[in-house]
Amino acid sequence: MSDPTPEQIAAFKPLLDEWMVDFMKLPAEVQEKYNNAETEWAATGKPMTEAPDHLKGIELHAVCDKNGDGMLNQEEWHDFCLKMDEYNQAKYGGVVVMSAETHAKWWNVMKSYSAGDGVTQADMDHSNKLYAACFAEWIDIYLKSFFHNSGVLGFW
Repeated sequence: MSDPTPEQIAAFKPLLDEWMVDFMKLPAEVQEKYNNAETEWAATGKPMTEAPDHLKGIELHAVCDKNGDGMLNQEEWHDFCLKMDEYNQAKYGGVVVMSAETHAKWWNVMKSYSAGDGVTQADMDHSNKLYAACFAEWIDIYLKSFFHNSGVLGFW
């Protein structure tokens, strides 16, 4: 898949923003475990598609694809999300708990990246690019807020 389009980022970012607000409510030690895992993986220089959490997602995608069509329908997607939550709870000690309604919102956005009525592994790989695009935007906003768009650090 190509790089994320502005339209894809616009559809994805509100979901990620909502998730991030809830992530920030997790205990500091849980947040630190997630952040350390990402930092340590980034230091390897390997692509995110080879990261242990991504590989677990590939494994669970196959497990949850009950009809074997290569894509997760909404029910399979919900099952996938719950299984990923179990994995993340065991690994990191906490998760952002999402409702079935929120899972459905994510499914609708994720399945829009390719043809068919489900979420493929390629769709999930594409979402990594969307995460990166959204985080880059947040960093830009964050830095501009501290430097007041002038290059001068200031908090007021």
